[in-house]
Amino acid sequence: MEQKAYSRRKFIYRCLGPVMAVMGGAVLWSGCHGGDKSSGANSGPASCDDLSGVSEDEIAKRKQLGYVQNSTVPGSHCGNCSLYVPAEREGGIGKCLLFAGPVCATGYCTQYVAKSNAG
Repeated sequence: MEQKAYSRRKFIYRCLGPVMAVMGGAVLWSGCHGGDKSSGANSGPASCDDLSGVSEDEIAKRKQLGYVQNSTVPGSHCGNCSLYVPAEREGGIGKCLLFAGPVCATGYCTQYVAKSNAG
């Protein structure tokens, strides 16, 4: 019985073909079903106290870090903290690098780190 001899190049092409097809399908699927997150009613939390979809562990972490929606420390608030991630659109709700869920720019927690002016 005679066996076919395959070159390394043919082997790689035969393996890469299905992999590329799966990856391409995944890209198309996410593009079609990902939606435009910048518009529509479900584009993020409606307010800073909307904790729907936030796990109990993350809610506990927020409390442990002393997060409040309105800072009582003059000049220190989430909006000028280096851990704060501003909203992508005007009037939106921001995020924090330390915990999940919505964060108000006027908020504060015990891990506040002032933004540096170096840059």
